[in-house]
Amino acid sequence: MTTPNWESLLSRAQDGELSLEEKRELERLLREDEVSLDQYLDAMTLDALLQEHHDEESISKPLTHIANQATETRAWRTAALAIAASLIFVAGWWSVQTSDSPSSSRAERVVTGPRVVLAKGQNAEFEMPSGVQVRLRGPAAYQTLGDNQLSLTSGLLTANVPPQATGFRVVTPNGDVVDHGTEIGVMVDELQTELHVFEGQAEVVLPLDGVSSMVGASEAVRVNHPNNAGYEPISIRPTMFGKPVKTASARIRFDFDSQDDAWTQTQTGVFADRGDDPATELTAGQSRYETLVGFMKLPAAEDKVGSFHDNPLQFAPQSGEGRVLPLPFHFRDSMSSLRLTSPPFQLTSNDGPITAFITGGRGQAETPPDFVHELPEQADGAGFLGLALRRVRDGRYLCSVRRRPGNFYEWAPVEISESTLAKATEGDAADEVYVLDLIDTYQDPRWSWIGLDTVSIPGRLLPSRTTDEQ
Repeated sequence: MTTPNWESLLSRAQDGELSLEEKRELERLLREDEVSLDQYLDAMTLDALLQEHHDEESISKPLTHIANQATETRAWRTAALAIAASLIFVAGWWSVQTSDSPSSSRAERVVTGPRVVLAKGQNAEFEMPSGVQVRLRGPAAYQTLGDNQLSLTSGLLTANVPPQATGFRVVTPNGDVVDHGTEIGVMVDELQTELHVFEGQAEVVLPLDGVSSMVGASEAVRVNHPNNAGYEPISIRPTMFGKPVKTASARIRFDFDSQDDAWTQTQTGVFADRGDDPATELTAGQSRYETLVGFMKLPAAEDKVGSFHDNPLQFAPQSGEGRVLPLPFHFRDSMSSLRLTSPPFQLTSNDGPITAFITGGRGQAETPPDFVHELPEQADGAGFLGLALRRVRDGRYLCSVRRRPGNFYEWAPVEISESTLAKATEGDAADEVYVLDLIDTYQDPRWSWIGLDTVSIPGRLLPSRTTDEQ
C-alpha cells in the first residue's frame, strides 16, 4: 500500500528535486512496498526509453500519463526491470548528491556505468577505481568509461588526481583532457571545452590529428568545437569551479639570461676525462657550471653516441637565451661533488609549485642528504643529481626533485608541487629564507651531468647574503 503523497514523491524523483528526507522515504517504500516498487520501475523505465528515443536529456510527465503508458508496455517489462534497476542504483539518487545534502562530501565508488544527467542545482561526487576524486555540478551529463576515464558532454567537473592515476582522461565533444596531476577543472558546452589547471599540469588533445598541448599550473585554455578546431589561452577562473581566488603575488623566474640574478658555485668539482668511453685514461681538470647563451655546439669526439655531438643545434635554451651546463661538457664525469646555489628568497604560501627544466642524468639517489654539510666531497655511483630546496637557517634540505626517465638530451619539466612545499615548510616563519641547490654527487662514465633552465619559484628575492649553512 502506497502513502498518500506517493504520486508527488514519484514525480519529484523523476524531476530530480527530492530532498534528503524524501530520498530516505522513497528508499524505504521501495524496500517495503511491492506496489510502489512496480510503479517506480515502470515510470523510470518509460522515462529512460523515451529519453533514448527522443534524444532528450530529461523528460518529466504527470504520474497518470506515465501509469497509462506503463500499462501498455507490459510486454517488455522483464527487460525493462533490468534497465530500471540500473537507473535506481547508478543514475538515480544513490549516485547523485544534491547541494543541500549533508553526505555530499562522502565520495562513492563507481565503475563503468550508463549516461547520467544532473539537473541544475544537483552535484555528484565519486571516486574512480583508479583513485581519482571527481566532483560534478549540474546541469551536466557524464558517463564513466572505465577505471580512469569518463565522458563529459556538458557541465562542470573538478578532479583531484593522485600520482598512481596520472593519465586520467576526460573525453569531451570538442577534444580530450589528459591529467598529469594533481587538480584540474573542466567546463563543457556544445561549442567548446575549457581546461583550468589549479595544480600540476594537464594536456589538451585536439580531435583532429591528435595534436596536443601541455597546460601548466594556474593556466587555462579553451578548445573550440571540432568544426573550428583549435585552442586559445584564457584566464583561469577558479570561482567557476567553487575554488577561492588566490591573491596574486610575484614569482621569481630564472631564464639564465644576462639580466638574471647570479647563481653561485658553492661547490666546484674536479672532472675526470672519460667522455663516453670508461676505458679512456683519466685526466683531471676543473669542472664548473657555466651559463651559456644561444646554441651550443658539442665537441665532435668519437664516442658511443656517434654523430650526435656534431649537431650544432643541440642544447638550445628551453626559454630565453641562456641555460646552465657543466663545462667543459665532454669532461662531464666529475670526481668531486658539484653544487650551484640560487640567490636567497622567501616563499609565498599557497601560490603554486616550484617548476624548472632539467637535462642530463638522473643519478641513483632519489633524494639528497638531510643537510647540506652532509653532501659527500667525492661523487660516486650512488649519488644524487637534481634540484633541492634548502632552508638557509640550518642548511636542511626540505624537498627535492630529479628528472623523470627519458631522453637525456632533451629538456624535461620537473616540479615541486604546492602541496609538497606546504608540507615541507610547515611550521616555518613567514620570513624564512630559502635557496635552491642544483646538486651533482653522481659519478658515472656517461650520464653524471645535469643542466638547468627556466626556473620559476613562488616567492620574492632578497638582497644577497651567505647561502651556506650557518
